[in-house]
Amino acid sequence: MFSSAKQGAAFVAQPQAGFPDDHPHYSAVECLSAVAWPALHLRAVEAVVLRDETVKPILGSFGAMPYRPGLFVRVTDAEGCSGFGEVWANFPVGGAEYKAGLIRHYASPILVGQTLGRPSDALDMLESRLAALTLQIGDFGAMAQVCAGIDQAIWDLACKRLGRPFWDLAGGHSDVEVYASGIGPDDVGEIIRGHAELGHTRFKIKLGFGDDIDRRNLDDALQAVPAGATLLTDANQAWD
Repeated sequence: MFSSAKQGAAFVAQPQAGFPDDHPHYSAVECLSAVAWPALHLRAVEAVVLRDETVKPILGSFGAMPYRPGLFVRVTDAEGCSGFGEVWANFPVGGAEYKAGLIRHYASPILVGQTLGRPSDALDMLESRLAALTLQIGDFGAMAQVCAGIDQAIWDLACKRLGRPFWDLAGGHSDVEVYASGIGPDDVGEIIRGHAELGHTRFKIKLGFGDDIDRRNLDDALQAVPAGATLLTDANQAWD
């Protein structure tokens, strides 16, 4: 019913210890399936809501955020080790508090006290036990986001117990290119130049504010990005 982290990443993984040499590449799912995961005895599943006040609202094509919200999940096992995940909570206003309630009142009671043989068992359990509630409230998106954040935290906890990061166990890479984001609809060129001075070489601007504003911002961005830099765009679902 819900989108699942256990379905694996799209990247191609390198062989890990224990795989035959005549198979040069493995998917993330195959790599993770080969790991001997420790049993996780879950003691607590907590929701932590954070709020960062902004000087002015953050604008997007489908609305404005009067502040920057954050919703994080902390899962702790009987040994006192904790894993962390994040739940998407930008919209609507109050969404972080609403989803935190779903975690505290519904997801947490399902998992606390359980022993997981594999990290993926948590998501299987949540999908099964929350199916009826999700149909009742009709909020499939919020419930999928809640489950995904808890899923992240479970995997983080399991990897910490093994002493290895998730990217390594999944056959990935430690280096990830980052970009300056959330640029627009105002002062696009100025913001890009400021981030370039900080060392950024990749920039993403917001579109979806109408053809005139979008063209202006694209022109300003193209003039502002340093030579060799990468310019990305995000219409925030404004286009058909």
